[in-house]
Amino acid sequence: MSEKIVEITEAELPHNLKTLWLKALSAEEMQNHTYAISLVNAVLKDSPGFLAGRQLARKCAIQVASASGKKKKSGGMTALLSGGVSSLKLASSAKKDPISALIQIEKELEKDPFEPQINDVLFDTAMRLNLLDTAAFALETVRKGAPENTKLMHKLAEHYLLRDMLEEATD
Repeated sequence: MSEKIVEITEAELPHNLKTLWLKALSAEEMQNHTYAISLVNAVLKDSPGFLAGRQLARKCAIQVASASGKKKKSGGMTALLSGGVSSLKLASSAKKDPISALIQIEKELEKDPFEPQINDVLFDTAMRLNLLDTAAFALETVRKGAPENTKLMHKLAEHYLLRDMLEEATD
């Protein structure tokens, strides 16, 4: 991998992306969640380590899903059939090209932000890129949407333990 990715803050965004980010924040404030997601995805394409962008995209995707009544129970048979195939493909492409896979993962999470398999792929991809906070965020999202997924909750706890974040691991 020739390109090094690090997690960055809003202050570290390049000027052209900061403008898009501010538009995304404004769109979210005006409850135009779909537009906010598209703006955030444009920012994430050029700055995949921008965790605040990923968090806003997920927040907006949750709003879109609940507003349209599409909030399906993650982990059900439908999720296994549709998400399972997608997660296998994503996991495979993430091993070959993790940076490009992040874009595809975000597109899948737009459809179902709590999908455990896709968030698990995001976790693994983020770990491969050493984006430790992004990895934790992926499993924290599952914790909010599918806390009964003990396998991923244990994975999250182990992640926190390895980082000496004992309080988070206990939670």
